[in-house]
Amino acid sequence: MSTSFPLLGSPGQLGPLQLKNRIVLLPHGLFYAERSALLPTERHVDYYEARARGGVGLVCVESSVVSLDGQQGAPLVLSSDPRCIEGYARIAEAVHRHGARVCGQLTHYGNQAHQLTTRAPLIGPSRLPDLASREPAVAMSRADLDRVREQFAAGARNLASAGFDAVEIKAAHDGLLRQFLSPACNDRQDEYGGSVENRVRYPLEVAASVRQAIGAGLALSVRLTLDECVQGGYGLEEGIAFARAFEDSSLFDVISPDIGIWASVEKVVAPMPTEEGYAQHAFGALAEAVQLPIIACGRICTPEYGERLLAEGMAHAIGMARQLIADPDFAEKALSGQARRIRPCTACNQLCVGNSMKLLPLSCTVNPRVGFGERARGRAMGLAGLIAVVVGGGPAGMEAARALAGAGASVTLFERDQLLGGRLTLAAETGRRTGWGRYLHWLEAELREVGVGVRLGVEAHADVIAACEPSLVVIACGASPPPPAIGGSITLEAFLRQRTVAERVALLDRGAAGPALWFSALEAGLRGAREVSIVTPTPVVGGDLDGPTFIALRRELAAAGVHLHTDSFAARAQDGSLQILNVYGGEGLTVEADLIVTSEACEPDGVELERQLRQLRLHTVRIGDALAPRDASAAIREGEGLVEAVMTDGGSVPAGL
Repeated sequence: MSTSFPLLGSPGQLGPLQLKNRIVLLPHGLFYAERSALLPTERHVDYYEARARGGVGLVCVESSVVSLDGQQGAPLVLSSDPRCIEGYARIAEAVHRHGARVCGQLTHYGNQAHQLTTRAPLIGPSRLPDLASREPAVAMSRADLDRVREQFAAGARNLASAGFDAVEIKAAHDGLLRQFLSPACNDRQDEYGGSVENRVRYPLEVAASVRQAIGAGLALSVRLTLDECVQGGYGLEEGIAFARAFEDSSLFDVISPDIGIWASVEKVVAPMPTEEGYAQHAFGALAEAVQLPIIACGRICTPEYGERLLAEGMAHAIGMARQLIADPDFAEKALSGQARRIRPCTACNQLCVGNSMKLLPLSCTVNPRVGFGERARGRAMGLAGLIAVVVGGGPAGMEAARALAGAGASVTLFERDQLLGGRLTLAAETGRRTGWGRYLHWLEAELREVGVGVRLGVEAHADVIAACEPSLVVIACGASPPPPAIGGSITLEAFLRQRTVAERVALLDRGAAGPALWFSALEAGLRGAREVSIVTPTPVVGGDLDGPTFIALRRELAAAGVHLHTDSFAARAQDGSLQILNVYGGEGLTVEADLIVTSEACEPDGVELERQLRQLRLHTVRIGDALAPRDASAAIREGEGLVEAVMTDGGSVPAGL
């Protein structure tokens, strides 16, 4: 296979494990397990096979729990139960079918488990609670230590029996073994607490039992947090000391580092404004300190960066999670000269991290197939002969046009503006949410690749559309806000489109709280507003965001001095001031504002156009905000899924999605 990335595409060796290339799918929670039996499912098989088929060298499967008292609230496989072997064997067979290798991760969540799930007190190194969940635990007894150690070994034996090539023990952001390392969770006074040597003792005992269970033929890895990034936890210096102890034990073949814990989750899965390779300082220091192979981590998005890390000797392999969620064919595209076609991860975190925080199965905003039919690779040219017109060049319309043309349809897309992207272009310029811009650039390039005819600056009236003689018209022209109800105010969209800003800006949530509003407050400060206020009836600003994005945003809002008026609404505005009342009663307050911006629920566009087209007996379907105003993930899902809907319906046009 010819490649512009010779190191990334070269074979790699991790102890006894040989990889066909240096691209590694890092473990991340899917939550696809059967909730009652805690066994692997076909969704697991489909997900991991898609990434193996897409060319990765090593697939690391999500955490499995080794004990019932080590469960989270979300369903994960119980790897110490022999019944898991059959399902894991299906995963191994599917991955091996495409020349990739497979690794299984073992963990016990300790004081980060979920007592409503386990129906028992949490256990941990000591009574100290996790810094995020803050629930006290019961300090593990000698019997607990022995039992859990043997359960790790049992899980390892089951993975080996299923045909896995490697086993990884987790001493990372959420798990018992990392808790033993951390002074924030471990204040034991015996041989398992105190010094670095004592705190690493139990993880090494577990590793010895696991190594004995799997023998020398399988690779053994440790996923290790190098820096907890919290006050009271351990930092990079101690993290590297732990890594040296793991290396000196001669039990391990590879170290897979990360940084951060639940209480610093924005370091574990960095939000959109964070640059690629933000963890390089940590794994780079590790590479200088140990001889074991290292898997690089930390929002690695591009083959160019991965190749550079290998060339500079900072890693032996390149680990990715979210980028391989967004595009399972990343490796194949990168190594076959098609890197420009890699679908970029935006790091929006909505349906990956966001879903995991809600204990929901993983999916992806820009790749809606994740978890929902990844086995289907599309039906090439299945819509050959179909003539389609797409009205609207936002994410729903662009995805619909791309999907339809990719399936063989002849597609023309009309956009009344001179720029594709719709309101998502505004999001890409708001509060450093630049990940949306990368996705839109990719979409625009894909439209050219599949031959979509794009007509910018054209208002798609019914007669213009009819002249194309379409067999399908996709109405994806978005939605518009109603006129502001408060006199003198402007809409959020109008605010984002203008480049000037007043000295004092108040942003009002009038039924449409969400990222657009929260990040507009940050944007107002970035544009030079001296005083910015948010007024919302919700109890928490940013409460609808995923954890990493929430923490980063709230930190920036605090640094910018943005005033947060929660549980509040604006009663009236007059002469540069705004009267604010609490939704639960009590005295009001006055906010001075030179500019008032309102965020109100939008109304779908295209209703009249659809009526006119149906009078002309043209088949229509509405998608995205033109159907019901929601977020980008809904728009992308409905656009990308349009082909499936049409073809499932025998080639006819569905009434709706």
